Amino acid sequence: VPVDTPATDTPATNGNANAAAEPDAQKQITDVVDGWLTAWSNKDLESYLAFYAENFTPSNGVSRDNWKSTRAQRIRKPGKMEVRRDNLVIQPESDDKAVVTFRQHYRSPSLNDSTNKTLVLMRNDARWLIQQERVDE
Repeated sequence: VPVDTPATDTPATNGNANAAAEPDAQKQITDVVDGWLTAWSNKDLESYLAFYAENFTPSNGVSRDNWKSTRAQRIRKPGKMEVRRDNLVIQPESDDKAVVTFRQHYRSPSLNDSTNKTLVLMRNDARWLIQQERVDE
């Protein structure tokens, strides 16, 4: 007697059984990363910080307040700044969590650098926010 087995793959999720894998979520996540980079490049400190979750913890063990102060000092430095990315990869981990990796290119009057960056994004209500950020070696 043949046994019907449930399908394990659905076209909408490409095999990932979570909402973060949905095309709409993928676009939302890409838009968040690009908006964050734009706010940074435009030196819009308030908008830049709004991309971070309340429970964001800096990767180097400093307090959130010290991290915010350091970020503000760097963003407010005189001169044009450009931050852009390429090779964006989104790895959904659950309905409300995704790990995003990309190559970040940073240019300012005092620094021209490219690094590999990882962001852990969590969905808070309908908005994706940065919970963790790290530079990969």
